[in-house]
Amino acid sequence: MKLGLPSPPLSLRASLEASANLSSAAMEEVARGAGARRDANPSRLSAFRKLCSEGKEQCFKKVYGDAQIHLQILGTHPDHMRHGYGTDLCMWGISKAEKDNVVITLLASPLGKVFYTHLGFRFLRTLTVQVSGEEEKVDIHAMVLD
Repeated sequence: MKLGLPSPPLSLRASLEASANLSSAAMEEVARGAGARRDANPSRLSAFRKLCSEGKEQCFKKVYGDAQIHLQILGTHPDHMRHGYGTDLCMWGISKAEKDNVVITLLASPLGKVFYTHLGFRFLRTLTVQVSGEEEKVDIHAMVLD
C-alpha cells in the first residue's frame, strides 16, 4: 500500500531492499514448513502474531485511536548495521508524525527497546509471548513517542 509519503533517502534504499529480501526468504522457509528452525515454529509464530494484535489493541488503539503511526517492522541488514540507517528511518518517521500531529507506537524487542529509548520513545509495558506448555518465552515492549 502506498501512503503518498516521500521515499526514504537513497542511502537507505539498499539496506531496506536487503532487509526485505531477507524477510521474503525467511517467510518462504516458514511456508515450506521450516524444518528444524525453532524461530519459525508455526505455533510460536501464531502466539507471537496473536499477542502483537492484542497488545496493539490494548496499548495503542484504545488510547490513541487513529491518531498514531504504528511502526510495524524496522530491521537493518547485518552488512549495514551501525551506520545510522535505522536512526535515519526513525527520524524521517518522527518528522512525518510531528507534521501530522500523531504519536508513533511500536512493539520492540529487548534490543530494540534500548534503541528506541535513545530516540525518545517511552516504555509502556512488557508483553510476554509464550506457547502453552513450553518453557521458552520472548518479551516484547510496547512503546510510544508522544
